[in-house]
Amino acid sequence: MYSFGRYLIMGAALAAATPGLSEPATGPATRVAARMAEDRLPSLSVAVGARGAIVYAAAFGLADVENEVPATTRTVYRVGSVSKTLTATAVLQLSEAGKLDLDLPVQTYCVDFPDKGAPISSRLLLAHLGGIRGYDYRRFRTEFLSNTRYPSVGEALTVFKDD
Repeated sequence: MYSFGRYLIMGAALAAATPGLSEPATGPATRVAARMAEDRLPSLSVAVGARGAIVYAAAFGLADVENEVPATTRTVYRVGSVSKTLTATAVLQLSEAGKLDLDLPVQTYCVDFPDKGAPISSRLLLAHLGGIRGYDYRRFRTEFLSNTRYPSVGEALTVFKDD
C-alpha cells in the first residue's frame, strides 16, 4: 500500500530544496526516483502551495509506460482514497454552515442511497460505521481497478446496493 503522507512530505522537501523552480533539482529528483522504484510507481506528480499559489510543481516518470509518455504537472491521476479526506472536509464544512445535519438519514440528502434496513446517517458513513463494505477483494480487479464512469449517483451506488 502506498503512503500518501510520505510523498506529501517528500514534495515539501523538494520545494524547500528548489525554491521558485518548476523543475526538480538533481539531488531531490534522485531521491524521488529511488522512492518511486521502491514502491514500483510509474510516475509521480508533486505540487506544493502556499498562500493560494503553487510554489513548486514537478513530475517524474512516465504517465504512459507503454508509449513512453513522460508525466507532466498536468498529468491526471485517479484520486483513490484521497477522496475520503476531501469528502469528509466538504461534509463537515456543510455541517458547520448548517446545510447538513450529520444525524439525519443519509437518504435526506441522497435519495438514491439504498435502504439498508436500519437508519444510516452521514455521521456513521464518515466514521466508517454505516455498514458499507470496502472493495470486494473477490472482485478486486473489476471493482478496485475499474475506471467506469457512472452517469448518476444512483447508478454508482449499485456497486453495493445489494450487499
